[in-house]
Amino acid sequence: MRNLIRSVRNPKILFKESYRLYNSSIMKANSYRLKQKYGKGVDVMSEDWDNLILLDACRYDYFFDAYEKSDLDGDLECRVSRASQSWEFMEKNFEERELHDTVYVTANPHVELLSDGIFYTIHPLLDQWNKKLGTVHPEDVVEAALSAHREHPNKRLIIHFMQPHLPFLGSTAQKVRQQVNLKGFNNNEFRNGNGPSGKSWYQFVKTDKISLSETSQAYNETLEIALEHITVLVGQLGGKTIITSDHGEHLGERIGPLGKRQYGHLGWETDMYTKELREVPWLSIPANQRREIQSDNPIEHDALSDEIRDNRLEALGYL
Repeated sequence: MRNLIRSVRNPKILFKESYRLYNSSIMKANSYRLKQKYGKGVDVMSEDWDNLILLDACRYDYFFDAYEKSDLDGDLECRVSRASQSWEFMEKNFEERELHDTVYVTANPHVELLSDGIFYTIHPLLDQWNKKLGTVHPEDVVEAALSAHREHPNKRLIIHFMQPHLPFLGSTAQKVRQQVNLKGFNNNEFRNGNGPSGKSWYQFVKTDKISLSETSQAYNETLEIALEHITVLVGQLGGKTIITSDHGEHLGERIGPLGKRQYGHLGWETDMYTKELREVPWLSIPANQRREIQSDNPIEHDALSDEIRDNRLEALGYL
């Protein structure tokens, strides 16, 4: 009754709540329709590869354009991811399995949530964190992947880059950084001990401090930078390589008629189906010589503290 009285006195409240319910209904209907069309999505561990390269938050449509400009050569198709977020991807593809023929090299902080003993070993790269950028640079991921391959030549490799996930790299992102105080950049500067200072990229987009065109351009430049480094990596690894993504990204699209714009991938629920979040690239790069894969008892890896993990997740916009 109190809420009803408030809405009568202030019609804006009624409008906002009605619009929220409308958007929620549109998203649920869209999710149901796409689930019926696409099913569960690809089980990446059941596919044939020696190297699985994961781009984080990479959409198929943007990858298609960036791939056309790159020096990579393979067969590209669109696949459907099982997830709309990184942890959901790990949970649905890795958890409750014995993947003792696989080494996981990753810059994604969610790796610390995985159960013990899934992989032969894990090489978490959060100690390679670039405080100025607020992420792990793709060049450092390449070096770690090559090192892991030398150390474990008879294992499958999963190599998880953070790009094109925020924070963006490239000239457009650098220009924007000079205009606004972005959370996730220079994240070693804390305000009142409560985390990285500034606002997220998408918060500034919502207030028109950053344009949609700048967002699209920065995302694209970040992806192209990552693909430059991945091209070098593929040329040195050997074996059959798949390049794909854990999930996609909303970059200001409206879902349904009159729906509000969506940003990022931390939506109203986990298991969210939109084509922007679920359609991911699947680039298959063949090899004349395949790796002789061997499964062994898993070995331990160094884990980060919960505090460091949470700081990394906060810098990336998860907390």
